[in-house]
Amino acid sequence: PESKLAKATESYKVSPDETVLALLNCSVFGSAKNGMIIGLNGIYYHNDAWERHPGTFFIPYTEFGKREFSSTAFEIVLGHGATLSVPGCNMPKKEIVNLLKSIQRVVASFPSSYPIPDIPIKTDPLVNFQEVLLGILKLFQGHPDVYIHPDIPKNKLNNARASYKIPTSETVICLINCAAFRSAKHGIAFGLQGIYYQNDWSGNQPGAHFIPYSEFKYCTIGEIPFEVTFGSNKQSLCVAGCQMRKTDIIHILNTVQTVV
Repeated sequence: PESKLAKATESYKVSPDETVLALLNCSVFGSAKNGMIIGLNGIYYHNDAWERHPGTFFIPYTEFGKREFSSTAFEIVLGHGATLSVPGCNMPKKEIVNLLKSIQRVVASFPSSYPIPDIPIKTDPLVNFQEVLLGILKLFQGHPDVYIHPDIPKNKLNNARASYKIPTSETVICLINCAAFRSAKHGIAFGLQGIYYQNDWSGNQPGAHFIPYSEFKYCTIGEIPFEVTFGSNKQSLCVAGCQMRKTDIIHILNTVQTVV
């Protein structure tokens, strides 16, 4: 959102020449005045005046490889005595640490004698999107009932393909089981073309359904008792049988929307 970006770039003292790739809000009221920005040259972050390390800070990617990331009760440890305060952030600390480590691996893949490119690398669009989507969804690996390519159990994947009517040509990047007996016959799958989901007879929208990413990116994700909603047309996923919290499923959906 433009309002959050404007407040963040001013608060974190981000250069007008910097390209902001991502913004992590850590403000209790959602203003994004406190949090972290991921740019092309490094990460910028700001802690409130009453935090243990208040103020605005910048870590260039040339220093990123030397840092070790971890978490404490209310902070993300950024190495060398630096910390980011996250009590106002809805993203779990473990996932923030995993995100920083993923960026660290990407930065390390560039030779030290070369600058990080400031223009997109030209690759096959679909292959590039698969890598991006896989990288995002891997942040949720380890959550109950969440399976990530290529480690999706074959029986669950076969059940999902048949039940959700997923084309054989589609690559399933992530599968979330919502069947009470863990069969994955009900649930949601993220492919390269869109999301596929299936509800049993107890759901408000029983049967198999598909939302292409061209439509999904405009959906307003919400919730009603036992279901996650996708905005208009009474589209919803019944999650009563899923071991993953409904709020975490919504977080996955919102995260995927940022890259489609």
